[in-house]
Amino acid sequence: MEQWLGELSAVETTVLAAIIGSLAAILAGFVSGLFTLMTPWMDHYFRRGRYRKLFVFELSDIIRHCEANVELMQRIQDANGIPARMHLEKMLVFETGMIFDNEMLSSMPVWLQRRFVGIRVAVRNVNLELTDTIARLFGDITPSKDEINQRFQYHLAKFRYLQERLESEVSEALGKPYQPHGGRSLDIIVIKPFKK
Repeated sequence: MEQWLGELSAVETTVLAAIIGSLAAILAGFVSGLFTLMTPWMDHYFRRGRYRKLFVFELSDIIRHCEANVELMQRIQDANGIPARMHLEKMLVFETGMIFDNEMLSSMPVWLQRRFVGIRVAVRNVNLELTDTIARLFGDITPSKDEINQRFQYHLAKFRYLQERLESEVSEALGKPYQPHGGRSLDIIVIKPFKK
């Protein structure tokens, strides 16, 4: 083979390289098109396959956490004061589930990885924002009542958004509307009531 390639002129080598490059581009286009055609099949496999159960289980757990957090945020606002730190710390979403396991994530199809990564970013952002609020509320200088209420309204909206987004993902995976689990009664401890 080397002897044959050595006998080619510069022009012939250039032509051969152009032909090989063109064939590689055609092959890449074919493979890309094939994956595009396979997407509906992959979605069907997801609905019936093993990843669907994992996906639904993982997201349902976070949805239940969001439901409890929405109820807790409403109770905190009704209590009209700063809650005990433990209430806010328990609102953090655990980042130990399957969607946070890079090894598990890398074993899934790319299209499913993308969905989980988007959710992972949303959960991480909620946790960062809540951690900032905890630090602000229990820092050296207590924020004003208006700032506290503004932060609580913001977190309430963020948990509702995350809950709705995850319910939509689960509904799509199940092929039917997601059924909420229903709330539970939560009591809170107010450590600093606001002055009336």
